[in-house]
Amino acid sequence: MKKDLAARDSNLKDLCKKDPILSTWSERELNALKPYSEILYKLLTLETKASYSISRLCDNNSLLYDSSNNKILDSIKFAPLHPAPAHLDKILESTPNQCGLQGVRVQNSENLESKTTCHVERSETSKILESYPNGRVQDIGVQNSENLESKNHNPNLTQILESTNLTKNTESKNHTKEAFSLYFHNAKYNEFQTLQDLALDLKPWRKGPFCLYGAENNTQFFIDSEWQSNKKMKLILQALDIIGYNLKNKVVLDVGCNNGYYMFDLALRGVKHISGIDPIAIFFLQFYFIHKLTNISHCTFRLLGVQDVIMLNAKYDLILCLGVLYHRKEPLQTLKQLKSILAPNGILLLETLILQDKAATCLCPYPTYAKMPNVFYIFSPQALQNLALHAGFKSCEILSYSYTDNTEQRSTDFIDKKSLGDYLTPTQTIEGYPPACRGIFVLS
Repeated sequence: MKKDLAARDSNLKDLCKKDPILSTWSERELNALKPYSEILYKLLTLETKASYSISRLCDNNSLLYDSSNNKILDSIKFAPLHPAPAHLDKILESTPNQCGLQGVRVQNSENLESKTTCHVERSETSKILESYPNGRVQDIGVQNSENLESKNHNPNLTQILESTNLTKNTESKNHTKEAFSLYFHNAKYNEFQTLQDLALDLKPWRKGPFCLYGAENNTQFFIDSEWQSNKKMKLILQALDIIGYNLKNKVVLDVGCNNGYYMFDLALRGVKHISGIDPIAIFFLQFYFIHKLTNISHCTFRLLGVQDVIMLNAKYDLILCLGVLYHRKEPLQTLKQLKSILAPNGILLLETLILQDKAATCLCPYPTYAKMPNVFYIFSPQALQNLALHAGFKSCEILSYSYTDNTEQRSTDFIDKKSLGDYLTPTQTIEGYPPACRGIFVLS
């Protein structure tokens, strides 16, 4: 038995040395995979390939790649953002603050050191809100800019946030229509069953969803992740569109990438190369599982944290930092570290929890926020802008923000534990803090 294990370990090391991703790792990173050696061996020896991969963010308008990474369909074209009605400002000004929750209107600014005006309201004007999709991020009036150094793309942002029950689940019944999907035209039943078993072995799945389709037996296997990350992906793409950012041939880094859901989607959108870092081994194994099936060669992963970015020895045109900053005990240092690896004229797209306050304030929840023990700082927009200036950025501009509810993050059979929806009341977290409001910022 010991000889068999030793032989397998030796074989495993040889396979890692030959693997295009793992061969670039440090000894420390490889050692973190030792508890998962059995499943790693299965993944390294996995030979099944999807016939094609598809990012289905819009009905009948998707990105499609075959197993050789050749694009079949054109890029998604999103419907334009709906402008707010001209009379909305007057309605908001005459509407009392319903429950102490706030929206943000950011005035155009030539210099971010000038004061940002934040208008705070949450309106019950349901007839107006019904004319908008999902009642979240709305009027974002912005001029497209070829030069991201221009400071004219700070949005005139009139935020319309629906006064809604955050615990009400209005999720679509068609779970698979917007999953990142892999199609297997020639996979036999036993091969497809092996893929399902591997996916179950890799729980918990935080980001997704993913869907595996087996044409041979007309079957599908839906990985119903805790996060419906397709919703955030749409907001990220819209934010990039707001500033006129072209992804083509860009070198991209996803910080705290989890299992790489956003990386796989962006890899199909013309980027030259996209890398992800995350220190959690099981997240890498999920990434590697999907990566092996898709054969997307310009997408890589390092088992590193934010503090390790210097080890990447690279500069990036675009850095994504999504849902990470409020987990960092030293957010100023985090922003400095990310700035140090930006290429000239590069940008940092930051998505984080926001405190809805017009002043430069910060919430330090204790002991938990929505039962998360590792949420340390939630900044107001002005406070975050100030922090970015301290970190050496020249500009920090809010592009949009929206609420997270239990249609986006919730408990499923693929995490086997409670989630955000279990810790929300209609207007606040279970601890009494403001509900999860997330802002998207561009830093340059």
